[in-house]
Amino acid sequence: MTRRALPGVLLSCAVAIALAGCGISDPDAAPPPARTTPVAHQPTSRPPQSATAALGGERGLLVRFARAWFTYTFATLPAQQRELAALATGSLARQLARNGEADLQAQYVRVANLRSDGEVEAIVVRPRAAAIVITRERLTTNGQTQTSWDIYLATVTTTKAGLRVVTWTPASSD
Repeated sequence: MTRRALPGVLLSCAVAIALAGCGISDPDAAPPPARTTPVAHQPTSRPPQSATAALGGERGLLVRFARAWFTYTFATLPAQQRELAALATGSLARQLARNGEADLQAQYVRVANLRSDGEVEAIVVRPRAAAIVITRERLTTNGQTQTSWDIYLATVTTTKAGLRVVTWTPASSD
């Protein structure tokens, strides 16, 4: 609130208090008549999707995307990239689709016992800002496991196909 608006608000409050009285009533006065006319019920108009549902939808999409991001084996990399591309839109979807094609072409280079999995630990959906996704990921190669906490910044948009991830940017580094 600006300083110029504050006196106007205070004046409005003072007038409202003066018009309402000081809250003292006459104990001998007759009670106000009971209201006998029914009040018409006004239907409330709801947006197609409530704010809570929108957050749940965005949060659910980010959980699916994050799980697909860190859950793979060498053999499932092409399918993983296609799944990620299906959950994304725009340049991110195109890049993920290209990665899936490259993974198919690179099948002759085999990494022994590559496996990645993890958990989504937290998602902070922020209005008008990128969501924060925190994951704990485990990468196992040749029997050696490395665990890391990773932070991603993600943006989501509504498309004709529903909610899709627009950006997925690593915000943490080792």
